[in-house]
Amino acid sequence: MAAVFRDIFPSSRISVLTGHAHDDIKSIFAMHALAEFLVANPTRTAIWIDSLGVFQGFLFRDILKLHFCRQYEDNKEVELDEKLEKAIESVQFIRVFDATGLQESMTELENSFANATNQTTTVDDTDQEMRGLLVIDSISATYSRAMANDQPMGHAYMEIFLKLLGRFSRTYNITSMLISSSVTSSPADVVRSQFDSVAQKPSLGSTFLYLVDFCTLISRDPGSGVYVFEILADRWRATEGHLLYFE
Repeated sequence: MAAVFRDIFPSSRISVLTGHAHDDIKSIFAMHALAEFLVANPTRTAIWIDSLGVFQGFLFRDILKLHFCRQYEDNKEVELDEKLEKAIESVQFIRVFDATGLQESMTELENSFANATNQTTTVDDTDQEMRGLLVIDSISATYSRAMANDQPMGHAYMEIFLKLLGRFSRTYNITSMLISSSVTSSPADVVRSQFDSVAQKPSLGSTFLYLVDFCTLISRDPGSGVYVFEILADRWRATEGHLLYFE
């Protein structure tokens, strides 16, 4: 998990985690990534923006405890619980209801970081030390609603937000992980699963893919029940097409 997190969700970049709308595995995978980050970086910034109101707090606590137990096998239970509670308290949870609320939250975060550092130094090197992790669950739900009301305006809102997010991520070395639902793909689609049986691609249109750095897809093999983590698009083409199988 640590290797996947480091290679697929690098510092100062925007990555998308997509999959079936009714499969919670996307959010669960993001919780594991957040837990891995908190164990390795207990004093760094961790933010979870919830646009659906379905964040499973008890499940996240169990996942976080699992990662802490693996990291601190020799520690006493009391010490482990203290570390666990401190890690949970360090996560900033933000609830938003629409595209306007999401953009306002990002503006407030950027202002907060600017006030804390009193500087805005843009970072272009992905090997720079990661300062924080930001998860948005779900980006597709937020902008699908906006596009349903007015598609051109919805796309404009999405483009403005992703440019703001990109600037924020690069400026403050933040890894941004966006959770998105997938839609049915066709053979003509450039970005889609390499498996014909999956026939899925990211939602929110083709413009969305040009505004992010990495796009991944989680699907499930109906026969074995094994999940497949697939890198659909990589701005630098270095990892595109790579696969990871997990249960």
